[in-house]
Amino acid sequence: MHSPRTKPRAAGSSIQPYAAVTAQIAADKSITRELMPSNVSGNTAQSLMETIIPAGARTMLHRHRVSMKLCHVTHGKGVMTLGREIIPVKAGDTLHIPPGTPHCIEATGRRSLRILSCSAPAHSQADTEILEEAPRVPATELNAEATPGKPNKFAQSPVFGKLAMSGPEIVRLRQRSGLIQKQFWGRLSVTQSGGSRYESGRDVPEHVLALLHLAYGPVDEAQALLMKLREPGLSVPRPKVALLQAAKTGFGAAALRDALRLNQTKFWGLVGFTQSGGSRYESGRDLPPALPILLHLVFGTEQNARATLEALRGSPGNGK
Repeated sequence: MHSPRTKPRAAGSSIQPYAAVTAQIAADKSITRELMPSNVSGNTAQSLMETIIPAGARTMLHRHRVSMKLCHVTHGKGVMTLGREIIPVKAGDTLHIPPGTPHCIEATGRRSLRILSCSAPAHSQADTEILEEAPRVPATELNAEATPGKPNKFAQSPVFGKLAMSGPEIVRLRQRSGLIQKQFWGRLSVTQSGGSRYESGRDVPEHVLALLHLAYGPVDEAQALLMKLREPGLSVPRPKVALLQAAKTGFGAAALRDALRLNQTKFWGLVGFTQSGGSRYESGRDLPPALPILLHLVFGTEQNARATLEALRGSPGNGK
């Protein structure tokens, strides 16, 4: 697991707010947050990290030359490879990983596997040795345009095209939420009449599907999905809040895109739209009301994206 970047705080701090920690997605799709690194605590003897492994994913086989680790499973279930042992694990289990022991873990349940791990001495990337080749991702320029007459398979965020939900599934989801149509769809800035058509079988746009999963899916899966949405644009500088707030019209979205220095293909693909569709919005066509929410989630700061997700999910117990 790769060490995530953490916003600098004064060494010796007694508290590290969760919102101040920058989550990172490793090549193996695990999401890591270094909750109390040595540069924050001033303590080089130990550190604390959170790791989230999406359902069906596995961390890469690796070992730590010097550090030993204690790993506590807080949510989900999986299978840990520890040296020559294969160990089934579930929420509540705690594992000891001696220094130099090859290990990896796979999330085998229907939900993400979440782990808290304490390393002693403190975790460092220099102490981590990856023992298998990372998944290969074809290289592409951030602003690469599609070849004329040929679709650009990198144009959209990889999340889009993989989400699906039928009308009956949406109805069951709404019934489980305990909300009436107006409340259920209103949280996504979708009208009741529009939501009713989706429940009746009309095709649901990609960006609305993403918001449905974020708002009403299990909380750990919603957080993992948010990270997947943000990952392709992590190299893009975060815009000023005022620009995001103004992106409620096509002209505002165009101003945001210009500020981010992205072409239409890349910008609109990151929120699930084609370049031609985005171009029409920038020319004056009304934006879908739900789109500004997605712009905050994808292009906002991590703190802004987290606050937007919390607002989207409504009550703290939603999706658990």
